[in-house]
Amino acid sequence: MFFFLSKTISILAMPLTLIGISWILFWIFPKGKWKKTFLLASILLSYVFTNMYFADRVFRAWEIEATPLSAIQQSYKVGVVLTGVALTDRELNDRVYFARGADRIQLAQLLYKEGIIEKILITGGTGRLDDDFEYPEAEALAKYLLQVGVPKEDIILEPNANNTYENAAFTAAILQEMYPNEKVMLITSAFHMRRAAACFKKQGVAFDVFSGDFYTRGKPKYGIGDFLIPKHEALMLWTKLFKEWVGMLAYKVAGYI
Repeated sequence: MFFFLSKTISILAMPLTLIGISWILFWIFPKGKWKKTFLLASILLSYVFTNMYFADRVFRAWEIEATPLSAIQQSYKVGVVLTGVALTDRELNDRVYFARGADRIQLAQLLYKEGIIEKILITGGTGRLDDDFEYPEAEALAKYLLQVGVPKEDIILEPNANNTYENAAFTAAILQEMYPNEKVMLITSAFHMRRAAACFKKQGVAFDVFSGDFYTRGKPKYGIGDFLIPKHEALMLWTKLFKEWVGMLAYKVAGYI
């Protein structure tokens, strides 16, 4: 039930939804104070959520920075990779089809080849409500690792988690059994790392973070168009942020973090 509600609420509390509701209320209300209020709200929301400067600045502050390889001073028994980056509903399944965020597993592969992690633990099921024609994403990413030469004995699967809380809870159980008291390397997208880290901390897992899948670029550099021209990329960034913020709030209420 929580899985269903969290997915539903995250859709309703999105920037585009808020913009749409404000415009609808503007058209519904008769002339007067409220109509002017909703008109102003509609214009402001539309401007802020399509403004690249605001979106980039806030997103940049939310992402967890990358860790230089040279700054890693120890090795880890396990690197934990969170899924959410592969397409598992393709009919031709002799390869792995990646969506945005594929460098989660590629970074794990890099850390493994550099000898920084000894095992790669992949956690994630389908993560969707309509999973009748899909198989666990952990299996897909394991297939990729095998195809690029990672030995099977160095891959650990957790194929049942459908959200970040379950990623942490189910992984913690595996780690407690196989590698108790070991610090792991946590690998996920930079925008998702705060929620993932909070969940793993709640489960008592010791970890260091290794972020990937950055949506922001290098040093900030803005032009006049970023302030004045509406851009759908800005709306996309705000949507990602709202999803994470709603997720953090829902997890806090549920006691997951």
